Amino acid sequence: MAIQEKSDVRVAIVSSQSVFGESLAFALDDDHGISIDAVVHHWDHPGLRSRRILVVVVDLEGLDGAIEYVVPQIRKQAPRAAIIVLSSRSQADVLRHSIDSGADGHVSKEKGLAELRRAIHCVSGGVAYLDAKQSPVAAPVAAPSKTSNVRLSPREREVLNLLTKGHSNREIAVHLNVAHKTVKNHVSNILSKMDTSSRTQAVIQALQSGIL
Repeated sequence: MAIQEKSDVRVAIVSSQSVFGESLAFALDDDHGISIDAVVHHWDHPGLRSRRILVVVVDLEGLDGAIEYVVPQIRKQAPRAAIIVLSSRSQADVLRHSIDSGADGHVSKEKGLAELRRAIHCVSGGVAYLDAKQSPVAAPVAAPSKTSNVRLSPREREVLNLLTKGHSNREIAVHLNVAHKTVKNHVSNILSKMDTSSRTQAVIQALQSGIL
């Protein structure tokens, strides 16, 4: 196991498949700023209640319950943690159900460890992680017509475009050379105009509707 550093992202893995869960933990717990805090076999395991955990990676295969039920239950167990759903399938409905259930990101097992590491670091920083190739077809069917009529200012479009690329508010502030609070206000306005409380859904809608 890697030596714990202050910058490490503490991660818990939920997988009913012991060999997979432990192998994933061994592969992730290295020198990439990630430290495994727990590997559990069920979503209601007390090991998820640690306040140190910043990200929970949920293996969709073999879950005891539908993803729409499991993710909210994990959220209750680990309210401070971001949640990534890991699956062997990359179909639009899997991504949609993951995000609709409250997950902060989705990664297909086809993508490999580098992609999962990137997702872990993104969601731990408060940035939703989505595969842009999946996102346009993953949003609710009604979203395109609704979002296509949204009128954003040029600056709001810049901010939304950077959100779709996975940047945090602070990174956007640096990129645009504006105050962090200014970016937060822009994001709030974007969410209000797009009639959503979720940055994740805003990104999905933007990618699907082609408003950028």
